[in-house]
Amino acid sequence: MKKHILFLILLLVSVNIKGQIERLTPDDLKNSSIFGREVTASGNWAAVSAPGQDTDIYFKAGAVYIFYYEDGVWNYHSKVLPNDINDLKYFGQSILLKNNRLFVGAPGDFIKGPFSGAVYYYELVNSTWKFVQKISAS
Repeated sequence: MKKHILFLILLLVSVNIKGQIERLTPDDLKNSSIFGREVTASGNWAAVSAPGQDTDIYFKAGAVYIFYYEDGVWNYHSKVLPNDINDLKYFGQSILLKNNRLFVGAPGDFIKGPFSGAVYYYELVNSTWKFVQKISAS
């Protein structure tokens, strides 16, 4: 069995006036989180996926980390998780941030059968990313 070693690669960088590079890494990343699998930005917001992220209870549940750009600095804002989190969901395998809308793919979702997948839709409401709808194939 091949062992795959994943290195956290700097995917989101911001060059400030002094030319320094800023590294964005959440404090709770686990091994094999695949942080940076997808990166999307709109306006001052950026979303970075970690579809392999484990929680204290669930294996490879996934997560999306939200950052906000203000005063020349990217700041951690929040972590988005599915409301029906479970093992092997791979939440964040794909993401799209457009205006105040965030779409998160979860190919491991079991809503219509094993690994049938789903898309989670969130909207920014009063500086909070609120879950709106779970979308799946009919």
